[in-house]
Amino acid sequence: MTRPLRIAVLECDTPIPPVQAKFGGYGDIFEGLLKKGLEASSSTAEIEVSKWHVVENPIYPDPNKCDALLLTGSSMVVFSSTSGRG
Repeated sequence: MTRPLRIAVLECDTPIPPVQAKFGGYGDIFEGLLKKGLEASSSTAEIEVSKWHVVENPIYPDPNKCDALLLTGSSMVVFSSTSGRG
């Protein structure tokens, strides 16, 4: 038996309230998508997803304990007119 693929989801923002109410946070959304994709592939592989909301709590996973990092979301503040990009 092989060990599961360990994926750490770094949540870099929070979805808007209606999306969060329906689907959860970005970690929940991507965990669901990854698991559905795995099921659709008929693979016997397994995944283990950990979620890290790094905006509210800037603690990060040990990269030696992860097989993949997935970064999600991005604060709209980055694209505001004060950033020079607006």
